Amino acid sequence: MPFIDLSKIKPQEIFPGTRIRAPYGEKLMLSYVEIDEGAEVPLHSHPHEQGGVVLKGQMELTIGSGCFQIRSDVVDEMVSSVQKEVDVISS
Repeated sequence: MPFIDLSKIKPQEIFPGTRIRAPYGEKLMLSYVEIDEGAEVPLHSHPHEQGGVVLKGQMELTIGSGCFQIRSDVVDEMVSSVQKEVDVISS
């Protein structure tokens, strides 16, 4: 299915202050994530490639050994199984 209505997917709180709707296919996961200011997403990985866009706010994204300040309108693309974590600076 080429189009997904996110309003029909119930958000899941995966960490305190972090809600996700994550449709995925065989190789790609595109997550719609809402993260409260000050919330943290701990170090994790998953088997899918992942892409994301920050719609509002700013976060610090650690991918592997690199740390990046990400703001709205920036797209990230991550290969499968890479370790990553997020600290929200502002929402």
